[in-house]
Amino acid sequence: MGKGLNLRQIAAWFIAAICGGVIGAVAALVVVGWLGGRPSIFGADWWDAFTALGTVGTVLISLTYPLVGYIGRQKKLKNENLTSAAYLSNHIYRNFYSLAEIGERLFSILRQSYGKDLCKLFEDDLRRVEAELQERRQRDYPGEGGRLIDEMLQRNQELLTFLEKLDDPKSTVRVSGDVLPYIEDLLSSLIWQGERIVSYRRELSGQLARCGIEQDLMWPKVRPGYDENVLGGLRSCLKN
Repeated sequence: MGKGLNLRQIAAWFIAAICGGVIGAVAALVVVGWLGGRPSIFGADWWDAFTALGTVGTVLISLTYPLVGYIGRQKKLKNENLTSAAYLSNHIYRNFYSLAEIGERLFSILRQSYGKDLCKLFEDDLRRVEAELQERRQRDYPGEGGRLIDEMLQRNQELLTFLEKLDDPKSTVRVSGDVLPYIEDLLSSLIWQGERIVSYRRELSGQLARCGIEQDLMWPKVRPGYDENVLGGLRSCLKN
């Protein structure tokens, strides 16, 4: 089926094919009956038969067009939902990149020393990420996109809570004398989160392509090896 055919054209061809087939069959019966000296169709006068067939054709057309309209509306709704999901994935990706960058920087600092006032150092960035994710969440995005936002908010809160404990001299994290296991757990959670986001973006990109929607809606574009780059730094932290 060519790209230029839309639902209206398909419906027109469908109806034309049905009408053509019915008219052809009836005409053949009329001719056969006429040649046999019996100008009738199934025992009825041919003009009565044509009247009945016209009524049937009208009913078929009245049923077909609403169906085609419904299919068209569903397709439009699906495309709108996919477009919305593509824009949402951009926000999810950008905020995840911010969290991954904070995680890497925090890990680098903690490998050398406890550091001081780490909460103040990263709190503004984490609050900004939280505010943007909360804004998106209030729009009640359905499906995987909404679940990813909830999970990202949880990762963001985990980082904030960890930093607050670091700045509290009486916290278990401080007293233990070894904070690396805590941050390593957080980085593992971020890696898991990133893998889910990469998988989501790949699936979404495939759906956009199948529906003929421009891939430029997703930025950065989904390319082999590109989305995984943001996870490389986190994985290298755990390997070192």
